[in-house]
Amino acid sequence: MTSHAGMVNFTESHILGHDLRPILMTIDFQCETYSATLDKYFLKSTTEFKVFDVTLIVYMCLELHQISSNKFWYHLGSNMLTNPEYRLYAKPSSVTVGLQDACNRVEPYSIGTFYTLIKEGAAEEGLAEATCPQDFLRTFSNGTLTNAVGDVSCSSDGFDVCSDPTYRTLLNVSYSSACDSSLKLADGGVSICLLDKLNETTGVRYLHVWNNDTALKPGVRRINCYAYTVSVDGLNATIYPEACHEGQTDTYVINRGVKLRYDVITATCPDTVYPGSQIAYYVAIIGGALGLILITFLIVCLIYKTRCRCCKCVNTKFRVGHSESSLSSYLSSMENGEEEMTSSTKNRQTHLTNHGTALDGKTGRDLEKSAESKTKSKRRRSEHKGVKPNDIWVAKKPIKLGPIVEPYMMPPPKVELLYMVEPRPTTARTFLSQRSLFASKASIRHTDDRRPADDRRPADDRRSENTDLGIE
Repeated sequence: MTSHAGMVNFTESHILGHDLRPILMTIDFQCETYSATLDKYFLKSTTEFKVFDVTLIVYMCLELHQISSNKFWYHLGSNMLTNPEYRLYAKPSSVTVGLQDACNRVEPYSIGTFYTLIKEGAAEEGLAEATCPQDFLRTFSNGTLTNAVGDVSCSSDGFDVCSDPTYRTLLNVSYSSACDSSLKLADGGVSICLLDKLNETTGVRYLHVWNNDTALKPGVRRINCYAYTVSVDGLNATIYPEACHEGQTDTYVINRGVKLRYDVITATCPDTVYPGSQIAYYVAIIGGALGLILITFLIVCLIYKTRCRCCKCVNTKFRVGHSESSLSSYLSSMENGEEEMTSSTKNRQTHLTNHGTALDGKTGRDLEKSAESKTKSKRRRSEHKGVKPNDIWVAKKPIKLGPIVEPYMMPPPKVELLYMVEPRPTTARTFLSQRSLFASKASIRHTDDRRPADDRRPADDRRSENTDLGIE
């Protein structure tokens, strides 16, 4: 259903049954092309018309906009024909016509000249209706209805846009019993709001309504148009029995139209309360609260799991008990492929070096290097296999320790030896042998101390004497 051509059948490629009043004929149009740049369709009539021995073809320029699957609005982009007064383009069949030729109307188009297209059955099922404009949501009284010429008039008891307290889609005009039938475009007085547009320059709003009469009067289409303004002084409006015509305002309308004037605003419609809106409100609040709690819980769990994973990694990398400086030092040494010796290790090495001890001909420094090399080799094999070193204890939870002071080990006092001693034996057997030799020498010295003074000779002379006697 269209607001200017009645019932029309739209297909994928055709518009069928387009009504041309008042000449009582219909035209079928075929879609020729669509311009995405101009957002316009170019259509051509499927039949030719002969006017004064000239064969004509009619073209249509259509700018179509979708509101929903059941409701559209559109403009016709051609200049107005003289007879009939339609925005179509007609040329002899011998003339080639394109989209630019047919779309010759100056843009922007006048606000009030839009048309409405409603899918069949949508209005009856409540699928095309819309809430009436906010400034229209009032009740008016002390009204007068007048025809376009101004020679027929009657009083109106009221104009009510609050009769539907839930959806605010209905408007109801109350006629006095003396009103002429020509002033009642809707005999029942009830219409349904469909679509409105505001001319911001003039302040006039154009509202398309669905005439809710069971049977329409002759010359009245199903979709009518109000042009109105609301002020503190009341309501000024005109209504036309189809789409708004060129030049229609809140005080001017051409033949077949009706003027309305209401002097008093009786009331303003209360705030709309939709069925189930309170339930939906509480459901939204509860759902939002639960969603917020769930999101917070997930964030806390994510932070907890990530933190535990990081702590486990740190405890795997470092020995528990090291100070922060020693941990960072350990990390840097591990990156370079080697571990620095602790201060206690260095003290032991220094102690062994100072005393010059050796085991099996190796110094203390050599032994420390050998042990360190074995430790590094073992650690590399463990890291290569993904196994944690045995000397690293991994805590279940991170334990923050303060700086630990390494014990200071005082080296033993250096003792002056009475005799030069051999290097410390590297095995137990050699050590016992050397110990026996030392005891023997000490015994010999003790014996020499008890001899007479004249018999005290150097040890080398006595050794040579004993050798001569066959004593080993």
